[in-house]
Amino acid sequence: MLPCSSSRWLFRPSPRCSPACGPLRAGRSDPLDALRSGGRASTNRIRGGGLLVVSEFALAVVLLAGAGLLLRSFHEVESVDLGFRPEHVLTMRVRLPNGASVARQAAFQAGLLVRLRALSGVRFAGGIRDLFELDRPPLNSLRAVEGQPPDLDRSRPLTWTTVSGDYFRAMGIPLLAGRDFSDRDTSNSPLVAIIDQSMAQRYWPNQDPLGRRFKGQDARGPNDDWLTVVGVVKDARRQGLEQAPTPHVYEWSAQAEPTMDWVVRTAGDPVSLVRAVRANVRDASPQAVVSNLMTMDDQVAMQTSARRFRTWLLGLFAALALLLSTIGIYGVVSYATAQRTREVGIRMALGARRGSILAMILRQGMLLAVVGLALGTAAALTATRLISGLLFGVTPTDPLTFAAVLAILLAVATGATLLPALRAIRVDPLTALREE
Repeated sequence: MLPCSSSRWLFRPSPRCSPACGPLRAGRSDPLDALRSGGRASTNRIRGGGLLVVSEFALAVVLLAGAGLLLRSFHEVESVDLGFRPEHVLTMRVRLPNGASVARQAAFQAGLLVRLRALSGVRFAGGIRDLFELDRPPLNSLRAVEGQPPDLDRSRPLTWTTVSGDYFRAMGIPLLAGRDFSDRDTSNSPLVAIIDQSMAQRYWPNQDPLGRRFKGQDARGPNDDWLTVVGVVKDARRQGLEQAPTPHVYEWSAQAEPTMDWVVRTAGDPVSLVRAVRANVRDASPQAVVSNLMTMDDQVAMQTSARRFRTWLLGLFAALALLLSTIGIYGVVSYATAQRTREVGIRMALGARRGSILAMILRQGMLLAVVGLALGTAAALTATRLISGLLFGVTPTDPLTFAAVLAILLAVATGATLLPALRAIRVDPLTALREE
């Protein structure tokens, strides 16, 4: 075996070199190169993890902002003034067989009303043609208003419906002026109507609407007669919780047509009267079909079910993004801190304070979070405009929502960065210096 006689082994080792040359080569290698090589690998891994953390935080901002806006919208929908009181109310739809005459329907309605009022635990009972008119924009308008020019503007529609019994009391719709319908209002007496606040404000602003007369849109038969306003009630959201109340005209069933939907206000839990109500409908007419027998609270909840699902679905994605962001920044900062164990030991051995080291590590982690939050906020301001059609009572750039999202993410980033930082400053300097 020949010794390494040529100096070229520094650049290209000869295959004829003996094994003893190995230690010589290792002894002559530059240790700084080895440190730089390892440092570059660690730095690349940290840099790649940092980019991932920035992306996760940016995505978390977008999802949390969207979820926050939907959550605020859901709260606004739940907080709207319905115009009626849904608690302690039982609702149902009752239909007679097809082909039943108007006279038979009116007789059935009168008999059922007497039976419902006689039930123990029932305070008020009444009916309406349609309890809610969801996704059905009002199309009616007035043909004539006494003392005013003809109302030819069809862009101002109103809702025209029929009620019976103690409908307003059963619904909890307050009577603001005038009187309720009564048994004195018959098919042979002058036609009367009860209107809501919006109707009164539209046609008789700052005036007393009681005693005013108007005609319906249809000129055929009794619709050509004048209707006299005898009462004014509060606006009720019958077109849906997210739709502004439209002007309403309520006619009396004895002067118009029978009703199908019923509302029963109870003194206690309305569910306890379900069986008794069914029995009374069957006694009034064995051919009657009952459907949609549920509480008013359930009726209202059904109108928000789609919004509730969208809110919780986006909230779930936002929670997952927040979890990934937390894990990401914790992992990156922990790894970076572990790679700087010797540096921390040297700094502490040279007299560096634990507080300054803690601040150094915190800056490293928070910088990633701040960059991600800045990019995410810019993206969220654009993305939330895409869901503006799903919002209610809140703007796509609601400052309160964005401030809450940023505060939550900053708190999460601080906590995820603080844990490895606290662990680093507890390291014994001598132990850190002995680690390779």
